[in-house]
Amino acid sequence: MKSPADLVRACYAAYENKDRAALEYLLSEDFTFTSPVDNHINRAHYFERCWPNSQHLSSFDIKDLMVEGNNVCVRYEARTSQGMTFGNTEFFTVGGGKISQVEVYFGSEDPVATTEAEIRVLMEDIAAACRAKDVSALMRNYAPDVTAFDLINPLRYCGKDTVKRRADEWFASFAGPIDYQLRDLSISAANDTAFCRSLNELKGAKNDGESIDMWWRETACFEKRDGRWLITHLHSSVPFDMNTGQASSISSLRVMDREGCFGLVIFPIPSPSDKPRSKTGMEGQGHDKYMTRSKTVLNHRSDPDPASLLRLSGLLDIFLFLLDQLFLSILHTAEFFLSFVETFFDKDFRKLCLVFCSLRSHSIP
Repeated sequence: MKSPADLVRACYAAYENKDRAALEYLLSEDFTFTSPVDNHINRAHYFERCWPNSQHLSSFDIKDLMVEGNNVCVRYEARTSQGMTFGNTEFFTVGGGKISQVEVYFGSEDPVATTEAEIRVLMEDIAAACRAKDVSALMRNYAPDVTAFDLINPLRYCGKDTVKRRADEWFASFAGPIDYQLRDLSISAANDTAFCRSLNELKGAKNDGESIDMWWRETACFEKRDGRWLITHLHSSVPFDMNTGQASSISSLRVMDREGCFGLVIFPIPSPSDKPRSKTGMEGQGHDKYMTRSKTVLNHRSDPDPASLLRLSGLLDIFLFLLDQLFLSILHTAEFFLSFVETFFDKDFRKLCLVFCSLRSHSIP
């Protein structure tokens, strides 16, 4: 039978090795876990709530380990897969060769800072799931009643199952790995609600050989339910021209960060290679490919929607404006021609020179 100290060290080793079976063997059936954000949760809830964090933890550096009977107190510094470090103190209770209880005391006494750290880990988990194209890992962070506003049709996705179908389809459209990064992640939290916003970048190759390199804006809203943070609303968007209803035709936009500094961000707009697509169980869904482009084109779909009609209205306005400018140009040209003819027959050399000078300096709109 292992000593209490050896059981605790084996627990941290299971996290480092991502070995759930080893950890399950170490914990008693009546195991409970308590932390500033978890109130005496049971074994099953612990594995659902805490074990996914093992994917983000690379190592534990035990600073102090003190044993008194069946109690073990540990102070450690953990390092994440992203290279960040944090320190906690944990109190273990051991009995019958198993760990029966763990109490965690975070290094930060600020509950808001603790929540923000949890949300940051969750968002890193989502990014890792996208890079791995792992739908199951992605969906464990979503609430059953989640509502998502995506970049493509329909107007909204309601429910976890609908969002999962969309994610399945999206991941399947890539031929290889996805490079998915979060930039300027900002988190705000209070009590059992939180939200974050970020600029997201994605690179990858589609099944048809097309390369994707795009940015978009994302806001995620969270609720804490049964001790777990879950996404209840997700909103993704790209900027658009309010006059035409189309995605911005400017290939690069300057944005100001929270420190007041401007940075260059490439935003996607519809690709001219878009093709109509049949519905896939999510009403009105189109198959829009968002690519970095230097000009805007009308994105055709198999079924018209308000956004398409707004784009068509914008194109009609542009056509009427150009037609108006053409008529003005013709009128100005006719006016100068008539003035020239009239002056020529008057044999007035001075007036003729003035007409020629005016004609050469005139710029047709």
